[in-house]
Amino acid sequence: MKKFRTPGDMPQEIRLAYAKIAGLILTATPYPETSVVVSFYRSLQELSLKDRERRAVLEFILSPDTDLHSLCRMLMSVELEEERNLLRFSLAEDIYHMLLADHDEGDEEVLLFHQVLAELSIQEEHIDMIRHMHKND
Repeated sequence: MKKFRTPGDMPQEIRLAYAKIAGLILTATPYPETSVVVSFYRSLQELSLKDRERRAVLEFILSPDTDLHSLCRMLMSVELEEERNLLRFSLAEDIYHMLLADHDEGDEEVLLFHQVLAELSIQEEHIDMIRHMHKND
């Protein structure tokens, strides 16, 4: 049986793109609640980022230098379909948790969330599965 890489096992540029997309969701609200920041850091924890990489993500949050389309395209460039799907759905789940963490879905957050889903070709039925899993947590 073939072993597939998890998001935390991906190359540095893929992990950074993932974290930066989560960072864009974090900053979609001018003053994110603590619960959203905690959810963001949980998603980073799974990526096994080194100090230098975490610093790069924080610098990106303060001054984004790459657009969402480019970051998503980087994730979609992962060759193995199984690994690409794992990345796509892990990110969708992480940003969904961030979206709901403060119990207030702002317009900008929701818009960005749907842009990410479109860029990653994630269908509504997949989001319904994530919603269902979230309700059962």
